[in-house]
Amino acid sequence: MVDSALIWISLTALLSATGTVAFVLHYAQAHEFDYMAFAFAAVFGGGSLELGMANGYLPESGLLNAIVGSCVVIAVVAGAIGIKRQKRGFQILRGNAQ
Repeated sequence: MVDSALIWISLTALLSATGTVAFVLHYAQAHEFDYMAFAFAAVFGGGSLELGMANGYLPESGLLNAIVGSCVVIAVVAGAIGIKRQKRGFQILRGNAQ
């Protein structure tokens, strides 16, 4: 049988890589941050590290725990900034920006 943990770790790592590529491509084309792609990459990157530690594929260490915690904080902050910027952008399109 296939260990399903490896499938989930690979899936979250692939989603993190997809978010990273989307972030880099957007920055290369528009020269501005795509905060939602950055948050997407951070949350799935931290998730893949956490799954690796929980299933014994990565050693449990303070450094990896700090990286996972940082990924969570980065994802929340970047997501909030991205939502705020999107909201302001929609207000500008509607013509009632403040």
